[in-house]
Amino acid sequence: MRLGPGAFSASGSTALALRLPPTFALVLPLLRKVGLARIIDEHCPIRSHADMTHGQVVEALLLHILQDDRRLPLYKLQEWAEKHQLHRLYGCAAQAFNDDRLARTLDALAPQAHDVHMQLVTSLLMAYKIDVRAVLWDVTHVTFAGAYDQSSLIEAGYGHGVLHEKQVKLSLHVDSETGLPLNYKELPGAANQTPLAEGFLHELQQRLGRSDLIVVSDRAGVSYENIVAYRRAKARFVAPLQATPVEAALLAELPTEAFAPLTYRSPSKPQESYSYQAITLPFKRQKHGAPLQVAALAIHSTQKQRDDKAKRDKLLQRTLAELDKVKGYLNKARYAHREYAEAQLAKKIPPRLQAVVQWQLLGEDKQLSLQYEVDEAALAQVARADGRYLLVHNLETSADEIFVLYKRQYLVEARFRNFNSDLRVHPVWLHKEARIEALLLIWILALTIFVLLGLLAERAELQNPWSDKKLTARAMIELFDYATLIEISVAEHPPEYQLQLDERQQEILAALGLHDPHKLLSG
Repeated sequence: MRLGPGAFSASGSTALALRLPPTFALVLPLLRKVGLARIIDEHCPIRSHADMTHGQVVEALLLHILQDDRRLPLYKLQEWAEKHQLHRLYGCAAQAFNDDRLARTLDALAPQAHDVHMQLVTSLLMAYKIDVRAVLWDVTHVTFAGAYDQSSLIEAGYGHGVLHEKQVKLSLHVDSETGLPLNYKELPGAANQTPLAEGFLHELQQRLGRSDLIVVSDRAGVSYENIVAYRRAKARFVAPLQATPVEAALLAELPTEAFAPLTYRSPSKPQESYSYQAITLPFKRQKHGAPLQVAALAIHSTQKQRDDKAKRDKLLQRTLAELDKVKGYLNKARYAHREYAEAQLAKKIPPRLQAVVQWQLLGEDKQLSLQYEVDEAALAQVARADGRYLLVHNLETSADEIFVLYKRQYLVEARFRNFNSDLRVHPVWLHKEARIEALLLIWILALTIFVLLGLLAERAELQNPWSDKKLTARAMIELFDYATLIEISVAEHPPEYQLQLDERQQEILAALGLHDPHKLLSG
């Protein structure tokens, strides 16, 4: 039975039920096991008489972030800390977690941020025997509130197709097998992903101690310059290609019977199938003279084929409806003039349907008539490209392995979802860029611990008690949604503490190798 905060007495003793951070018994033992506070304190030492080290402050922040959606804005951290007895965990004053103390930690952490994360990642890769062969790369955005007129980091930029007035771009590389964050970089809000590939590649090669990394990115992560850089660095890459009209035409002309089946099946849609054709592609862009000869897989997806057809059918119906509207406007107002009517008609045909929808404007001014039709032969030719797309690469391995690597890209997208939903804290309202950089590190640390929890649960083969699926990090956090500490006081004796854990919680801690959170209580 769980006890809420309160006091009761029996047989000459007094017991006080105290509320601790909800995930205390799950998160703090893992933070101590990986030595995060020690790593931070090595890089950011503090005066010996301080109440808490910078590492302990970061631990407290992560306890706050790594809980359910009851997170408070960071400026209310002191309120949350007092409510959840953090001073009992760290042997400090209840008011120690104020804004000024948090700001001092952020200031100290900022210059050391990437070194801290690098040391933690190196430690985790060794401790948990993670052999990084391929990395997944993508960029997301983080929005901010407040006035940042003088900032070179926070600026207007697009994220998910929407213009944000104040944002920072976040570049993230994760391990292709575990999704563990390996490297990150904060970027100005309007930064372009493509030119960053070579610099990030060198950082990863140094951080991971190997030159033959495989970098898997989205379309924005591959370019003529990037392919040259990967070749020069003896690294490897896989990426979908945003095809030019010439490349799209080449893709459409490939004979259907030349596509061979791939073994990959989507876990969520096992009925969908994929096939491929290996080709060599002359890769050229406008500002470059000589094309690069690159290896590519022309991929066909049955799901994408249906989607492409549905989108084109919808676009075609909308185009015909627009032409019908113009037909009704003819010989009225400006549409009585041939030149104006022709200009409007030309705007109604999307580039994708220029060869498919044929139209003709007949007659003189004020006596105009419109004829249009769908060219079925041209439509069939356009449909040849349905379901097809290009993957460029420089790997000497099977098409199946290349395609599986590409399909792992969902992991970095999942990390962004974790970052923007599971671990999100609002509002973000910091005026110093250094503090923004430090806070981004803390988010990345939270994401790293979140991913590690999921990895440990997967290795322990833990199952979700509410379904037949595996136990995720989010489900674990929900299972540890309340932590009560019983303080038992007896006259003339120091108090004793008992942490209430149910049987399922104890089983999870044992399976993860996180034993006895009682030892983390300062008393």
